[in-house]
Amino acid sequence: MAMAEEQSLDNPFYPGTGFLPEHLAGREPEQAELRKAMKAITGPRKKDYGPLRGRAPQPLKIVGPRGAGKTTLLTWAEIEIESLEADVVRLSFVPKKTSRDVLSGLLNQVADIPDFGKHKAQAHAYKLLQRAMKWKTGQPPLEDFEGILAARLKFRPLLLLLDEVTHYDPGMLSEILQQSQILASRGWPLALVLAGTPALEGYLDAVDATFMNRADDIYINRLKPEATRDALVKPFEARGVAVSDEALELMLSWTDDYPFFIQIVGSRVWEAMEDAERTEVDVALVQSVEKVVQDKRNAFYNKIYRSIDNADLD
Repeated sequence: MAMAEEQSLDNPFYPGTGFLPEHLAGREPEQAELRKAMKAITGPRKKDYGPLRGRAPQPLKIVGPRGAGKTTLLTWAEIEIESLEADVVRLSFVPKKTSRDVLSGLLNQVADIPDFGKHKAQAHAYKLLQRAMKWKTGQPPLEDFEGILAARLKFRPLLLLLDEVTHYDPGMLSEILQQSQILASRGWPLALVLAGTPALEGYLDAVDATFMNRADDIYINRLKPEATRDALVKPFEARGVAVSDEALELMLSWTDDYPFFIQIVGSRVWEAMEDAERTEVDVALVQSVEKVVQDKRNAFYNKIYRSIDNADLD
């Protein structure tokens, strides 16, 4: 059956913002860094509902150009934390939402304690949730963020993921980072991960968060050629689809070893294969999607060019 704009549920490729591909290739070092931070916050505590016996991890910054896979790594971390005794709160930039709305959403997530009835201090948890309800009708108490987050960390370790950080309100971002750093430095089980484009470094300086310069940095860009090859061919192989060497080389030539392009190429070839009711990929099949792939590539590069041009860089 022919595919229209809707992607097949069986398609293992996911072009788009933050979707986790079936095979996340070439990011093993970055995944190891994130996993280390997550394990650190699940270590033993000095006492029940107290700080960690060891140190909380340093904040992590994931920096890279658009389409390199920053948000995908956050999605991976959000899924990975489910296997540990910890929770996750994730904040992303949402166009047209006010800073008040964004902050309300963040604080409500922080105050949401799953299964808090199982905890000894459930009365305190109930009061925390009651406070969260008040934020929906009034100005969120940004100045109380440290106390609210500290109360939350007594119950379960927390992974705090902040995506597209350069779009956040400077005052709100500064407060979140400062208060989170205070709690982490006191040994509370908090892992803070920020993601943004290379403009992130300068933006953090501008919002009075220079301490983030001492954070652990994860810089990502293009993949190594062998990782690109794995990312393209392994999803096909996992479903018993044969890809000829010539077809694979042509697909690889369109990717620039760039994660976003890998997903575009793989997805379009998969759709063409389904449309043709075939179970193998040859050069002719790949050539049939060249125009749509190149159009997608050009649109992506044109958008980046406009961003640079609008920035009036000399």
